[in-house]
Amino acid sequence: MSHFATIETSFTDKGCLVEALRLVYGDNVPIEVHDDAVIVNGYAGKTMKANIIVRQKHLQGCNYSDLGFLKTKSGYKVVVDEMNRVPTADITRNYLAAWIGKQPGKYRLLSAKEDEIQLQVLR
Repeated sequence: MSHFATIETSFTDKGCLVEALRLVYGDNVPIEVHDDAVIVNGYAGKTMKANIIVRQKHLQGCNYSDLGFLKTKSGYKVVVDEMNRVPTADITRNYLAAWIGKQPGKYRLLSAKEDEIQLQVLR
């Protein structure tokens, strides 16, 4: 039986997370951003709440719910049906690339491949 899962992440920067989602899902897919958490729809009418949402109709592949990110004191939790296929590696890689880009003079992104990120620490 399907149900929602909430998964801790290391994502803390809203702008970097939204950019990562845009890079993964494309510029034509609306990314909802809410200050106050709103309803995320799941399988069989189940609901939870999230602040950043990609609606189910925009997700590719086998998906049973919206994809949400709930703001917490320490960052964001993923809110998603346990049966969804979420491209977590792609989202994480793009989040890190966006975060590195916001650290002027600290790092330089050398490459961001499917399974690794290479960066140079600047002094």
